[in-house]
Amino acid sequence: MFTRKFKKGKLKLMTIMTCLCLIISFSIFALTNFALAADNEKESGETKEIKPPDKQLVVTYFHTTYRCTTCKKIERYSKEIVEKEYEKELKDQKIIYRSLDMTEPANKHYIEEYKLVTKSIVLSITEKGKELKWKNLPDIWKTIKKKEKFENYIIEEMKAYLKEI
Repeated sequence: MFTRKFKKGKLKLMTIMTCLCLIISFSIFALTNFALAADNEKESGETKEIKPPDKQLVVTYFHTTYRCTTCKKIERYSKEIVEKEYEKELKDQKIIYRSLDMTEPANKHYIEEYKLVTKSIVLSITEKGKELKWKNLPDIWKTIKKKEKFENYIIEEMKAYLKEI
């Protein structure tokens, strides 16, 4: 009886010790890799943190909680355009794309600021976080039925604003 309890206690102790050894080994491995990665980053002069530029173009799709298929299409197409046509600018944070529910309490101020009547895409130029100018793109509703026309409309409007950045 005593030997059986002793063996069970020894087995539990061995299991705990094995787990601790694995945790310590993993921690050492992870810390070593983290330190090596940091050293490599210093040597190469690269930094992973990108400082956003002073001026940015913010493309915002404003929607409500309820969204019909056309509303979802506007969001999908506009996001695809920005990601496809302006991949580098997105990566460099020269362009920011976002989708906001204008009915959420934190976003309701945009309704008055941008005179939003329905779902909309708004282009906005900001400098150091302060908005300099903005434009609501009302023709998204007229052009959405023809994807190419919609794309051209968004691209042309963005090009005009990008000239100012």
